[in-house]
Amino acid sequence: MDDLTWVIHDGSDAVLVTVRGPFTLRSTVAFGAVLRKLLMDRGRVVADVSDVHVLRRATVVVFATALTHAGGWPFARLVLVDTVGRVASALQAVGGTAEVWLVPEPDAAPAALDRRPRRIRRTTDLPLTAAAPAYARALVRAACADWSIDGVEDCCVVVNELVTNAVEHAGGARGLLLTYDHRGLTISVQDGSTILPSKTLGPQPSGLRLVQELSKSWGALRHDDGKTVWASVLPTPEGGRS
Repeated sequence: MDDLTWVIHDGSDAVLVTVRGPFTLRSTVAFGAVLRKLLMDRGRVVADVSDVHVLRRATVVVFATALTHAGGWPFARLVLVDTVGRVASALQAVGGTAEVWLVPEPDAAPAALDRRPRRIRRTTDLPLTAAAPAYARALVRAACADWSIDGVEDCCVVVNELVTNAVEHAGGARGLLLTYDHRGLTISVQDGSTILPSKTLGPQPSGLRLVQELSKSWGALRHDDGKTVWASVLPTPEGGRS
């Protein structure tokens, strides 16, 4: 598609993908679907992107997006081999190097597969039912275990209140995005209402008051078709890296 080609080799330790041609908006959509499936099916992928030509820098977010939708570390691991530096330069420009490891030669890829990225994301659709808060709590517990995060109970309270608020006041929670880096765990809940919650909370008991008390910061972003309410829960614990 658009002269972008990829060849997949099934290695003993990881899937090896050799990608050649131009990265355009159209071609990366098709490649992103393939990459996401490989990450979900096999978990460990090394992609040689030395012969990729980046026509638009924004297209290189396809790597981080595929990782996020495949579940992130430790289930989805991706290393890019870039002997030329074109993809590396584009990733640096869009701030994507924290989520995907880049190595300058193939021999460095196996070791990089076993290193956790500096930023991990995991996204999941939520059921548009009253079961959404319990489902979200289970997802957060699993992520805290996978990423060696302490304070799981506080995290569960925060996601429960954000999702419950979306279910009761915004027509349902559409999706959950978890982001973990040196700043801590950020819990983001998407819903279909464009009405932003007030950060000036009244004296009455409120789920958002619990979010405020347990979070370093929280806020909301309006989109064309709804909004995202987010909360940054806790700092990275010492020794939390794998």
